[in-house]
Amino acid sequence: MTAGGDGGDRVRGVGDRRGSPDGIAHPALHAFAADLRALLAASGVPSLRALARRAHYSHTAVAAAAGGRALPSLEVTLAFVGACGGDRLVWSGRWHTVRAELDTVTFDPADAAPPWPVQPVEDGADPEQAGCSADAVTVHACKVARHDARMMVGQLELRYSPRKHAAWGRFQGFPHLDHLAGEREVRLVVGVARERDGRRQAYEIGYAFDWHYGDLLLTGRGPVHAFVRVLADGLEIAAGATEPRTLS
Repeated sequence: MTAGGDGGDRVRGVGDRRGSPDGIAHPALHAFAADLRALLAASGVPSLRALARRAHYSHTAVAAAAGGRALPSLEVTLAFVGACGGDRLVWSGRWHTVRAELDTVTFDPADAAPPWPVQPVEDGADPEQAGCSADAVTVHACKVARHDARMMVGQLELRYSPRKHAAWGRFQGFPHLDHLAGEREVRLVVGVARERDGRRQAYEIGYAFDWHYGDLLLTGRGPVHAFVRVLADGLEIAAGATEPRTLS
């Protein structure tokens, strides 16, 4: 699969903090965060930074609430909603409903089937569709900083499935990137390279406040490494690569 090869910005590798980030997140959690973002967009508040000032919480706290990785506290939720002019009573009820739904989750998200057709394990396959996420481990990770400032934008990981003998790249944005994405169009190119034959797989996607992952390369043929490019309004602002690892 080539960069952007599915013709859209499918959010890949999204997972809530109650399970593996490679799993399928609880839909109620992501719907809750999506509606918070919609409330912010309709409020006229110009940015998450401005919202944080109005809500009297840190930018990190309100960005996390909008991100959908975990359910924010009730206090942060109501401060967020109040700063946007929303109905605190209605949102308090929604929060308790989502909390109850999350508390009933007893399965391992890594065991959930992907919503797309199964693919064979081969170069260019989607790790989820090829069944590689269930036993995946991170074999190397590095932080990624902006080119023009001492500011970290996220963490890049080289992921590996020992059972499937395949590797891929995975990237998680930090709060600075969340804030930037509220003001500019942020896109990622996440990939993996096999050094023996120069084969590279890159996947381009719009930044979605969560984990983003690229396509597979088979291992056992020399070192592989993951890489990422971070683009803001089409210009590269950060890039990074993990250390090469020889995997069986």
